[in-house]
Amino acid sequence: MRKSFGYIALLLLFITCTVVYSQTPAKLSSEHSGTGAKAANSVSVPIPTPLLNGKKVFISLDADGVRAGQEYDFLKSANNELYADLKKWGHYELVSDPQQADLIFSLRIAVYTRNDISSVQIVLEVSDVKTHVVLWGFVEGVSPAFRVASFEKNSSIAVKKVVNDIQNLLDSAVPVPFAEVNPATASKSK
Repeated sequence: MRKSFGYIALLLLFITCTVVYSQTPAKLSSEHSGTGAKAANSVSVPIPTPLLNGKKVFISLDADGVRAGQEYDFLKSANNELYADLKKWGHYELVSDPQQADLIFSLRIAVYTRNDISSVQIVLEVSDVKTHVVLWGFVEGVSPAFRVASFEKNSSIAVKKVVNDIQNLLDSAVPVPFAEVNPATASKSK
């Protein structure tokens, strides 16, 4: 009797785990695709005021943890792409002295290796010059490629996506009044 109870408990545990696991991927895929999907860089919290009001930007090349050679060359190339894309956009004045800037855009790459497969991400942290606080971060993956030329093209696309993420963030920051005030009713209440 005791032995059969153990088998029944084990069977119920297995069925419960199977049901939960079978529902999880469907739920995840419906949340991240199709209508109602939210991007990784979507807005759900207030955007810091220095990020909204900043006009002058210094681009910092963060080579911490980057190996010399191809990784460093890739970072420099991404830095050049970021500079060109921001200049083309024209929203910020790009400065060469961090003390003249309102914001620091710190660009770095993150390389992750798992089972001998590497993935690369472009990471951009936006910091306030006065407080040195990181205000916002943007991350875009670089699509893998077998040829160096294809990888460079993919990294260029990832940097453009980061600039698009910045544009989308700032475009979504239209100030909305708490409540509409009708001037006629506002003067009567005084």
